[in-house]
Amino acid sequence: MKKIFLGFFLLGILEFHALFGADFEIKNLEVDLYSKTSSEMKKISMDLHIFTNEVAKSSAIKDAINVIVSSFYAQDLMSSKGKEAFKEAIKKYSASKYKIKIDDVYILSLKEIDNIDIKRLVKQLDKYYKNSANKENKSMGNSRIPSRQDG
Repeated sequence: MKKIFLGFFLLGILEFHALFGADFEIKNLEVDLYSKTSSEMKKISMDLHIFTNEVAKSSAIKDAINVIVSSFYAQDLMSSKGKEAFKEAIKKYSASKYKIKIDDVYILSLKEIDNIDIKRLVKQLDKYYKNSANKENKSMGNSRIPSRQDG
């Protein structure tokens, strides 16, 4: 009997959470952040899980995350201290701006993505193909291709 009661009690808690709380999972959030070490922006990708006991709009949560993440340097977010500061800042900003109390923020993944500089890539490819063409011409220069007049 106790097990049945406990089962219904736990089910009730889960149902209460489903009705009056919200879990938000934000996947593949990519942002460009300033770097402390260079003038180039660093691209960061992250997956977050947000838990609140309040009914909240996902757009408000996403806005809070975008505002807060852009106030950090890329290197700061990579440290454990920076991650904890990021989580706390999201909680405080959501509470003050949207009156949403966020209970927990979980960083499921956070990584720096290599920026591809298209101009630099094109230059490197041009250089590669020119070098390949020069090597091919040099190797072909030693052998003589007969012309029609040789015949």
